[in-house]
Amino acid sequence: MGRARAAGLALIGVAAIALAVPWPPATVEAVFSSTFYPPWQRVATTATNTLPFAAFDLVVAAAIGSLVGLVIASWRGSGGGRWRRAGAALLAALAVVAATYLWFLVAWGFNYRRTPIDARVGLDRTRATPQRLSAFALETVDDLNRLRPIAHAHAWPDRTALVETLRPAFRAALPRLGIGADVVAGIPKWSVLQPYFRWAGIDGVTNPFVPEVVVNADRGRQSFGRCHRLVETIFGVGPVVDVLDPQHRIGIPELIGF
Repeated sequence: MGRARAAGLALIGVAAIALAVPWPPATVEAVFSSTFYPPWQRVATTATNTLPFAAFDLVVAAAIGSLVGLVIASWRGSGGGRWRRAGAALLAALAVVAATYLWFLVAWGFNYRRTPIDARVGLDRTRATPQRLSAFALETVDDLNRLRPIAHAHAWPDRTALVETLRPAFRAALPRLGIGADVVAGIPKWSVLQPYFRWAGIDGVTNPFVPEVVVNADRGRQSFGRCHRLVETIFGVGPVVDVLDPQHRIGIPELIGF
C-alpha cells in the first residue's frame, strides 16, 4: 500500500471516528472551548483582520482546487483499469473531505458540542413562553421604529468603524455570557459568494476554518447579520438564538446596544 493511500485511509478513519464519537459537552467545554479556542481565536482573527479579503473565499477555493487536482492526479496516476482508477479518485476525494472536516472540527466545529449557553449562564427556558416571545418581538419592533430617525441621521460606518461602534455593547454583554474579555473582534468581510447570499437570504456565515465574520453586503441586512456573526463566530458562544430570553434580555437587541 502506497504512503499516499495509507495517509488517505488514515484521514478518513480519523474523521469518521471524530464524527461518530458522542463528545461529552463538559469535556469539550473544558478542553476546547475554554482552553484551546480562545488563544487560537485571538491569533487567527488578528491575522485575518489584516487581510483585505475574506479568508473564507481563499479556503473554499483551496479546498475545491485540492479536491479537483487530487482526483485528477489519482485517476491519471493509478495503474490498472477504469474501476481501479475510479477507486483511487474516490479515495482522494474522500481524503480531502475528511481533512476539511477535521480542520473544521479543530478550528471551530467543537463549539457546536460545548455546554449549551442556557446552562452556562443559568437561563430558564420555561420562561420563554409564546406570549413573552411575542411581546418581546413587538417591543423590539417598537424600539427599532423609535431608533430609526437616530440611525438614519448618521452615515453607515465602514467595516472597521462598525466593529468599534459595537465593541462597548459586546464588552458589556460578554461577562453575562461567561466569556472572557480578551477576545479579538473580527472586521466584517464581504465574500465572492455575495450573489448566493442575496439569493438564499443569508445574513452572513461563520468561517469555520479561520475565525472570521463574513456578511451579506446588502446594507439592509448588515446590522443583524454582523451582530449575530460577531457574537457567534468571534466569541464562540454558540448559536445566538439560544440566548434569547425576554426576561433576561440577553440577546441580539442587548448586544447591539438597544
